[in-house]
Amino acid sequence: MKIMVLTEGGEKTGFGHISRCSALVHAAMDIDGATDAEFIVNGDERARRFLDRQGITGGALLDWNRERRNVVNAAKQKDMVIIDSYIADEFLYGSISDVTHGRMLMIDDYNRIKYPEGLVINPSICGSGKEYIILRREFWAVPDKKIKDGITDVLITFGGKGRELFMEKTLDALAGKYPRYNYHVVSPDGGRGPGGGCGGKIMFYGDIPASGMLDLMLMCDICVSGGGQTLYELARCGVPSIGICFAENQMGNISSLKKAGFLEWAGSHEKKDVFTKMRGCIEKLGPADIRRERYLTGKSIVDGKGAKRVIESFMKSKAGS
Repeated sequence: MKIMVLTEGGEKTGFGHISRCSALVHAAMDIDGATDAEFIVNGDERARRFLDRQGITGGALLDWNRERRNVVNAAKQKDMVIIDSYIADEFLYGSISDVTHGRMLMIDDYNRIKYPEGLVINPSICGSGKEYIILRREFWAVPDKKIKDGITDVLITFGGKGRELFMEKTLDALAGKYPRYNYHVVSPDGGRGPGGGCGGKIMFYGDIPASGMLDLMLMCDICVSGGGQTLYELARCGVPSIGICFAENQMGNISSLKKAGFLEWAGSHEKKDVFTKMRGCIEKLGPADIRRERYLTGKSIVDGKGAKRVIESFMKSKAGS
């Protein structure tokens, strides 16, 4: 297949869309032998670096909303067009569907618009179902995680830009209460340690590749995370996790994973009691048997095969067309 991808991402909005698209392209390569994948990303240089780390070369940075005619013309030559976007409108979707005769795979998180002919997938436990959760290829097959008797290492990751102050407040709140833990902080712009009283270590990680994130998840005993795509990677690795909501569209992930018995929920980042609830969640996850139970629950929810199932569903839906 010749594939074109339209998506967006960067320093301010994060890389969830790009991550899912790269996983779908890798799945198509495994299933169909596809090697011709053209990424067109409405984003910044950090988006390009993110693509490079996913093994995707030659991606173009382009405000494709301003280059619609060229994008639609390019789509005519493709066997498959993947769109994962919060900014593409119905007219653009319809124009591409017309020239590709519906050979479009559209990723949607919250029934955003009315979609034209093609395959629409909501890759979440509360959308198309857990079987279609899309993970980066490093998370397709993961080793077993050791559940230690006590907590020693805590992963903190919120994704995107503009959350540095909340990250600092989180470190202050946790290191003051649990000074002997080691804190592994994934933050796009680095950060600072808490005001004092931390006997453990605080380590910051910037633009970390998927393999590095996998290593951190397997090493850490618990994670405090935003409510985006990372939650599914944490479930895949079986990391007992505490969810923080930063945007309304994250609540589907959070509520579904909480209902399934995997996730602890500390509330919205805007609530005054979020740090009190965060510490309460850590207390709940302290016993090893609780963390072992969450490990097994997470692994049962996400099996890592979602990207390939999505591609197989697309190929089946378009067979003979």
